[in-house]
Amino acid sequence: MYLNHTSLTSFVGDVRPLILRGDGVDLTNADIKWSCDSDVVTVRGFSGNEALNRYRDFPFADGVLVTFKKPGKANVTAEYNGEKYTCAIEVTYPKSIPAS
Repeated sequence: MYLNHTSLTSFVGDVRPLILRGDGVDLTNADIKWSCDSDVVTVRGFSGNEALNRYRDFPFADGVLVTFKKPGKANVTAEYNGEKYTCAIEVTYPKSIPAS
């Protein structure tokens, strides 16, 4: 089992998918618990119906959407069958492009 990313760096406002994968294992309806240790990102299921915050864990399908909220660092963890898989995340402000 593995996450499609072990680390992500992006800017405030970006949204990226994070998916737990297993070679030859169908995790579409698996009981995976996702958690986040910081409020610099939010995590929600692809359907958009399940809100996840740092105080509660919800079972989702095999993936979630990570929204980059404010500068800082966070860890998003997927727990499946007693094993934990973590993605380290860093959020920055977008870099401005100098005018020519």
